[in-house]
Amino acid sequence: MKPFIICLCDLSGVMAEPWTAAGFNAVLVDPQHPAGVSFERLPTGAFVYRVGDVVNSPDAMNLIRSIIERRLVAFVAGFPPCTDVAGSGARWWEGKRLRDPYFQAKAALVAEQCRMVGQLSG
Repeated sequence: MKPFIICLCDLSGVMAEPWTAAGFNAVLVDPQHPAGVSFERLPTGAFVYRVGDVVNSPDAMNLIRSIIERRLVAFVAGFPPCTDVAGSGARWWEGKRLRDPYFQAKAALVAEQCRMVGQLSG
């Protein structure tokens, strides 16, 4: 089986396009995707899996675990919500804090999840 790239916090899939064009399979993980796992096969023969909530979806977790255990990961990219914790997003923090006082803690957890997938995949 061809190797995979795993793109975390990637709604659009733009990051994966050059990889899938070269025949790599891709897993795009983003909480804005529908729940569970969906996939499509591209003309290059590559599969693109779209995964929503990894924490509450056994199918999503099993897919990622299987790819990692079979040592099929070629590359991991993570795009956690940096504007929630980086100075570049500071001008929006007060509004975000009013909507969700825990927005920065949640962003830090997502960043940690991205780090952990990278570590586990080697």
